Parts: sequence; structure tokens; C-alpha cells
Amino acid sequence: MADLLEVIKQISDNTTKAGVPMAVMFGTVTSADPLEVNIEQRLTLNDRFLVLTDAVKSHDVVFTTPDGDVLYKEHRTLNVGDTVVLLRMPGGQKFIVMDRVWSS
Repeated sequence: MADLLEVIKQISDNTTKAGVPMAVMFGTVTSADPLEVNIEQRLTLNDRFLVLTDAVKSHDVVFTTPDGDVLYKEHRTLNVGDTVVLLRMPGGQKFIVMDRVWSS
């Protein structure tokens, strides 16, 4: 968490130098492979413009008992239709995909 806060602070410090300030945005995944995210139905970003955090990279989640027996295994990845939180980096050329948004 401290690393993430440091990255956000560093981006914030560079905002005035870049001309295009940092901004938090929401997007919708329109393609999973290759990854594409649409922002406000007017701009589609492909993987050249996206930086993924560990929270959204494809990975397996395994729940085990204390003895090591597998109770449940799930593969987590971004899917078409997922809503994601994006942090636009200074300059506006790169977007960090921070996490997916879960709705109940």
C-alpha cells in the first residue's frame, strides 16, 4: 500500500509539469484479448495506453484448507463488460488500470 501511495504522490507532484493533470476515470472493458477499455463511450484505449496493476492482471486464486487441500480455485481476469477504475497519468498518454468495480 505504501508503494501505491508513493506512486500516486509522484504522479501528483508531476501534474503541473505535464500540462494534462492526473484524473480518476471509469471505463468499460470492450475486449478482453487484446485488452481494450472504453472511457465515457467516446475513447477506446488499447494495451499500448494501459498499465495494469496486480489487482487486474490475470491470475489464479486458490483457497485451501490448513492441510493444503484445495477447496476452491478461480481464475480472475478482466472480462468484457467489467467496469474498471483508471488513473490518467500526467500528459494523458497512459492510464493505470487500478481495479475493477464490483456492483451489488
